[in-house]
Amino acid sequence: MEPQYTISSESTTKILVFLKTMLNSSRAVEDFVERSFRSATPEVLEYWVTKDVRLIPDTTRKLYFEHPLIRPVFKILVRKHWSLIQHYLGNPDRVIKKMGEYYPENKAIFESEKVRLYIEKELKAAYELFYGLIYG
Repeated sequence: MEPQYTISSESTTKILVFLKTMLNSSRAVEDFVERSFRSATPEVLEYWVTKDVRLIPDTTRKLYFEHPLIRPVFKILVRKHWSLIQHYLGNPDRVIKKMGEYYPENKAIFESEKVRLYIEKELKAAYELFYGLIYG
């Protein structure tokens, strides 16, 4: 049975407020991206690779890419910031460099072929997901 979505859902409303904030403030988007990079500590990075954690988990994908109330607003946000998405998701070396800027210890982790392949795979999957949302 398909879940029933309503605009009155408290969590849906909170997400829509968050997305609208992001739509109205490029600074909020930049801060979000920076916080994401800051969260990639060496310990977190090792965990992601060891456990093969998805960059965009299925639950997030379902919520932002498939929810009938959230998807349209999210799509507008993605379209508005498409160049930023391409800038990072389309360039694994840029992401690796940025993660090394926040945590120099990450540089040694990225010397592993396994880690580089993981990053490339996850960035490609995320890029394809965003691309499909806009052009699919």
